Amino acid sequence: MLSATILPLLTLSLLSSVYADRALSITLSGSTEVRDVDNFAVVTTVTNTGSETVELYNTPASVLNNFPTDTFTVTNEDGDEVPFIGAYVKWGFEIAKDFITLAPGESHEVTHQLGDAYNFTMQANYTITPRSTFYAVPSDRDSSPVTIVASMPEANHTTNLSGSLVSSVVTKRSLKHAQFLQKRLLGKRISFNGCTPDQQAAINKAASNAAEITKNTVAYLSRFPNTQRYRMWFGTYSSANRNIVFDHFKKILSSDVTSYQYDCTCDKSIYAEVYRDNFGVVYLCQAFWPAPALGTNSKAGTLIHEASHFNANGGTTDTDGTYGHEKCAQLAIDNPGLAIMNADSHEYYAENTPSLT
Repeated sequence: MLSATILPLLTLSLLSSVYADRALSITLSGSTEVRDVDNFAVVTTVTNTGSETVELYNTPASVLNNFPTDTFTVTNEDGDEVPFIGAYVKWGFEIAKDFITLAPGESHEVTHQLGDAYNFTMQANYTITPRSTFYAVPSDRDSSPVTIVASMPEANHTTNLSGSLVSSVVTKRSLKHAQFLQKRLLGKRISFNGCTPDQQAAINKAASNAAEITKNTVAYLSRFPNTQRYRMWFGTYSSANRNIVFDHFKKILSSDVTSYQYDCTCDKSIYAEVYRDNFGVVYLCQAFWPAPALGTNSKAGTLIHEASHFNANGGTTDTDGTYGHEKCAQLAIDNPGLAIMNADSHEYYAENTPSLT
């Protein structure tokens, strides 16, 4: 009989051999001189350098798509990182519809407009490095996604940016946000953009449910701080971490999701997205509409998830690759400091499905 020590090693060895032929590389290209931030673009090329075909999840934070997510590390010539001002996205492996399939030697190329996602404040040389983690569909399609870290033989790219630092895309977003805030001053009530009557009804119900769930969550966390429910989603208990989470939920409650603006013009295969500086404006996307009203990955939970992203409510993030119950529960074990700032972790604590005490 194999010992308990040998079995895990044997399993790891078998898994390594199964996925040993899955390999990717990334290269980055673009102009070395760019005038005006609207023209600041780079092209990523992901190549299958392994010996078998790979089917990749088109995750929002990867270079496989042109979403304005935090896909790169961008530094100026002083070594300072350029602030990210792009989209925070709720997504999940369970709703994945878009896949990138690459045969051995095949490549996938995407152009990324950096001015849509990063705040360039000076004319300077900028070095861009792409995120290198990808997730492949497992052979049996029922197991967890397979993580592949791509090699980057020529991934860094340096460009000198001159001219205008004002992004037309960011300006348009900011103008829309300013209009929302101006209307909100006249009265805190829900508003819509591009939503059908049926969509408006669904949003009204979701916002009402989210407000009630948040209220109950604040009351519960106030009375019962150190619980199985807390530890499941935020890890080992500490009063300092609990206070951070509690403050987030209190701010979400006082911000009043029933007075946000909900935009239904998003056609991406995600649940929703927000821009963290643009408080109160939530873009609802394809996966939101078939989601259940309550329960795991619900409409109400999605609104709580998105509300937690706003700087005014705590500025949570979307930890790369941490989508769904299993991944978030593991994050709580591995890194409570990340869990208390992870939007999905907040959503799952609030949804509390299945119920924990």
